[in-house]
Amino acid sequence: MVIGKLVTAEVWKESLAHARPGRWIVQRCFHAKEGPRGEIVNYGVFVLGGEAAGLYARVQVGATDDRALSAAVLVAG
Repeated sequence: MVIGKLVTAEVWKESLAHARPGRWIVQRCFHAKEGPRGEIVNYGVFVLGGEAAGLYARVQVGATDDRALSAAVLVAG
């Protein structure tokens, strides 16, 4: 994962050079609300056939990576 604002201009340029046209994902950077210990919850929506089919959450201090903890998500409707 590459977060543009957290890497050098050189790393960003190299990352763009390796991106596969039409296959890479971009998300506008935003500042997530932190919990009392500095943790951030990263939510991901599973999409099947163009419709939401599930929700997943990971919790971590700092950028989400392979050290993040999976968390249960309660969806009330």
